[in-house]
Amino acid sequence: GKRFLTVAGNELRIWSLLPLPAAQGSFAHDEPVHTVFFSEDGSHLVTGCGTGKMWTWDPSTGKSIGSPVVSPRPVAAIAFAPDQCSVLCADEDGRLFVWDAEERQFVETEVRVPSSHRIAALHPDGDRFIVAKRRVDWTANQGELQCWSLKTGGRVLPVMEQPGREINTAAFSPDGKTVAVGNYDGHITFWNATTGEQLSGLIQTPVPGGVRAVSYSPNGQYLAASRRDNRVWIYDAETREPVAVPVKQPQGIHGFNFSPDSRWVVIGAADDRWDNQGSASVRVWDVARGKPIGPGLPGARIMNMVAFNPDATLVCSANRTGNARLWRVPEPLAGDVETVIRWGEALTAQEVD
Repeated sequence: GKRFLTVAGNELRIWSLLPLPAAQGSFAHDEPVHTVFFSEDGSHLVTGCGTGKMWTWDPSTGKSIGSPVVSPRPVAAIAFAPDQCSVLCADEDGRLFVWDAEERQFVETEVRVPSSHRIAALHPDGDRFIVAKRRVDWTANQGELQCWSLKTGGRVLPVMEQPGREINTAAFSPDGKTVAVGNYDGHITFWNATTGEQLSGLIQTPVPGGVRAVSYSPNGQYLAASRRDNRVWIYDAETREPVAVPVKQPQGIHGFNFSPDSRWVVIGAADDRWDNQGSASVRVWDVARGKPIGPGLPGARIMNMVAFNPDATLVCSANRTGNARLWRVPEPLAGDVETVIRWGEALTAQEVD
């Protein structure tokens, strides 16, 4: 049960699937973990929780680094700033603030957006961010985006409106030039992040309940979108056409993330149950082929977020039951070609060219 075999054309690989030891692989919290984020060098992992606590961890030891930083509201999103010395945090109350990653103390910079809006996306420059109008009335259909600056504490672009199309999620492209917007009607629209003008063309895939999340790959080549039909679609970011069949999960998609080299995407899925007792899964997929890389990672619990570490050897999953866990990404076993071929022929009873 520690190895598995994959065959694709004339390519045969034997893989190892071993979870990290419990002492290194699990980060226990006493509350639901909403989000996780690795530093650029992989030396730190930050987790954001339901009561507003933000912990810093050493992934190599599984130990927390100092005491948590505490926000008055639940954490919605976290990210390391480009300088890797500070952490950006958005809470569910529409507040964006910064804290020092080493000292774990708030710095003076803080912005609060109008209560009618929520923070939807952070710009790669660590300054600008997108806020979207909250859905306060199920009969409303007014979609509105605003681009704000952390440095100035106010809007930096004209209000971006899309009448008749409510906004659920948004993401900046890696170069910061485009904003992709996922809507409740299932469509994805695009905006110029420099001028605030809507770009021509959109991705039209009407699905009841709409788009849950959107994300660009780090190289900017792909755009992924999760929908409420338990599928993740991968599109070519330039042509906006699907690059493979959509990834279908048995449960609702609660989080997904590209690997740093943009080759893989990890997906966390779970049953939408209030008692947190449903089944869940974490699985790594090949982006270009839309095929899984090995079986699902075992022992997953109700999921909130998943993320790769910088060298794509580990995946961190955060769940509602108060735990964040590291998993080894399946990788080929070391060994010469002849040994691998002999293993493959013995297991499959087929000759491998």
